[in-house]
Amino acid sequence: MGPTLEDRLRQLEDKEEICDLLNEYGRTLDQRDLAAYSRLFAADGEWERALHGHAPGQAGRSAVLHRTPSIDYGVVTEGEMTS
Repeated sequence: MGPTLEDRLRQLEDKEEICDLLNEYGRTLDQRDLAAYSRLFAADGEWERALHGHAPGQAGRSAVLHRTPSIDYGVVTEGEMTS
């Protein structure tokens, strides 16, 4: 017997939540809303960046992001697009 209807629905809902989160990462970075971006991570999570140091918790992530304006956000402008 395969997965139940409830299991299949839960899987679809989980996938949708993951897609929403990934889209929110992109949206907040595109808008340079670093405070909102840092809130997308677990409140007690720790972020480690080789060039920017250790950032424990939400406040730590936000501080690291705000003091490193040269972070490559992965935003591509029209002039940078290649085929």
